[in-house]
Amino acid sequence: MHIHKGDYAKAAQYGEECLMTPPPVPNIPLTVGLRSNFVNIWRDATDDGELFTILNANLDSDNVTVGVAYNQTSPGVGIRSEYNVNYDLFLKYGSADPNAANYDVRNTAYLLTSNFGSTPYNHVIKHRSRASSTAAQVVDVKFLRTAEVYLNVAEAYMKSTAPNPAKALQYLNTLRAQRYGTATSPYVPGTETGTALLDAIYHERRLELAFENDRFWTIKRLGQSVVRSDYGSAANGGGGDAPTGALKTLPAGNFRFVLPIPQDAINLNPNLVQNPGY
Repeated sequence: MHIHKGDYAKAAQYGEECLMTPPPVPNIPLTVGLRSNFVNIWRDATDDGELFTILNANLDSDNVTVGVAYNQTSPGVGIRSEYNVNYDLFLKYGSADPNAANYDVRNTAYLLTSNFGSTPYNHVIKHRSRASSTAAQVVDVKFLRTAEVYLNVAEAYMKSTAPNPAKALQYLNTLRAQRYGTATSPYVPGTETGTALLDAIYHERRLELAFENDRFWTIKRLGQSVVRSDYGSAANGGGGDAPTGALKTLPAGNFRFVLPIPQDAINLNPNLVQNPGY
């Protein structure tokens, strides 16, 4: 809440308090989600790095297909995605090869390149399935993770009236150390300062919280425009369906950043005034 209000002092204060373990072993920072556990977070095989999770465990009564909004699997045809990973974003992740120097565990946890029919696509598999379960798309909802709080605190330290870039870098590097590198080729801590450090925090926020309903709200909070890439939906950025013209950009401050009030709500309460632009 405080990060959205622009109250960065409180965002840093309460964020750090949130990350500290309670008694009997107080003041030990909670893990950001260890690299060794990270894929299993999204398979519901560990709670590492989760602060508030909405359980979806009872297949008889819950059985909420969280991941179906992104894709479904068609036998003999492949994964049919409602939303593919844009190629511009896809390129921002490191390698999915754990032996590569630029290994990024999020690539393995979030993305999968495979065919639908004869065309390869980059699919979102972040909410696709629970380990050892035959119930497709049924996983717990990770409503708040420590990684988001780490990023909030890092940003808040950079934007406070009394900035603390050393603390901001510390929180950012703690996150990056658990996303990049391997045991044989560990992550080398970043040394960014100033604008480059703030940009690095924004960059990691985009990669870390992708497909968790954060990006739009971050763009709106920062007063930025939505600018779609020139790529289409195919795995290599082709496909002939790249946005063009007015479909490519939503300017900062555009009235469409606020949704219209539904007409049935206005019918029930004529005192409601429709949001501007609608």
